[in-house]
Amino acid sequence: MLVFCAIIALLPARGRQASPAESTRAERGAATMTTAPWWRQHGVSLASVGLPLLVVPAFVLIVESIVGKTLYVDRYVLYGECGAALLAGAGLYRIGGWLLSVTGRSGWRWLAWAPGVLAGVAVLLAQIGPQQNIRVPGSRHYNFTLPAAFIGAHARPNDGVLFFDTFFRHKLLYPSDFKNTDDFGQALSPVQDGTFRGTDKPFATVRPLNLERRRIWVVGLPPSPSLQTSLLRQQSQVLLRFFTLVGQRASAAST
Repeated sequence: MLVFCAIIALLPARGRQASPAESTRAERGAATMTTAPWWRQHGVSLASVGLPLLVVPAFVLIVESIVGKTLYVDRYVLYGECGAALLAGAGLYRIGGWLLSVTGRSGWRWLAWAPGVLAGVAVLLAQIGPQQNIRVPGSRHYNFTLPAAFIGAHARPNDGVLFFDTFFRHKLLYPSDFKNTDDFGQALSPVQDGTFRGTDKPFATVRPLNLERRRIWVVGLPPSPSLQTSLLRQQSQVLLRFFTLVGQRASAAST
């Protein structure tokens, strides 16, 4: 429905002029159209704002991520959805204007806003279930709060912590929970690296640091020789050979 309404909003306007019977401002706005398409008009229009807002931010980030360092994250372009909302609203308004012009009855001006009301009610009813589901803990694929809280409650000073892999390195969000741990496998922090994850030290550097620890917390994937990256496989072999698993706690999809 959104795509359909957006296409309607972007179509070239028809050249119909308002009749004398269409005396109200709302009816004239719905029925009076300029023959020039919106991309040839001077000044700012809703379409000239809504379409670039929807397309340009995502397009620029995707292209940049292809030719350079990957920066695309969906949250960076969520504000572009405002462009989709503007176009959808304009499409609904145009549909209402078409309905009003087809009937030609001045007393039926409610047709101009009826499509918008119906669409708003339909969207409201359709999203009640998803809005409820997204607010429960199980909706999150990875829950970083519970593991951080568990480590904060049970960690001892000088405990080591390894993140399998850097995707799970969200300790900066919970610094107080990781105050007793040492992320000895980290080479550069997210701040230093300019990324969300930071970077890891090579295995040759991390291996002796592993053996200096009496307790190591592993956050993320369970240690296994079958893990994808060579660093995680080598770290897993050291942990499985020289350490004893004393407990494993699962939280959503993370351990």
